[in-house]
Amino acid sequence: MSPEHDLGQDSNAFPRLLSACISVADVKQCVQWYVGRLGFEVVRWREFTEYAACVAYLRCGDLVLELVETAGSVAVSRPGPPRHGSVRGISQITFYVVNIGDARSWAKERGLTVVMETVTVSDLGVSSFFIEDIEGNLIEFSCADWLSLPSAKENSS
Repeated sequence: MSPEHDLGQDSNAFPRLLSACISVADVKQCVQWYVGRLGFEVVRWREFTEYAACVAYLRCGDLVLELVETAGSVAVSRPGPPRHGSVRGISQITFYVVNIGDARSWAKERGLTVVMETVTVSDLGVSSFFIEDIEGNLIEFSCADWLSLPSAKENSS
């Protein structure tokens, strides 16, 4: 991106948070799962009767998750990890953590369904494991050594 098109971190247009939206079959059941199992809280909830849809915004610290239920939605069949990337589109949401071992213990304590145990890929600097939510959507917990490194943009200044 050329400098004249760069939003710049000081700009009001620069993204501050990244959110994910997951289309689900039962928004009420999914909200209960994310609140009860992962500690999210409901920020906003609205039904759109004219679209036969319902939207819930959830938050956990700086993480924002949007769940949407639409009548007639179609489920996508996605293989489990490590083949989950064979279906195009967003394959999972990822929560970055400081310590993967602590995160794995936390998941076990909560009785979360682990669908892939912790794998470390040294040349990428990541260790990750996967769980599924109540509808089978993949959630990755990942620890990345490069998150503490300055970005290329910070290095050039």
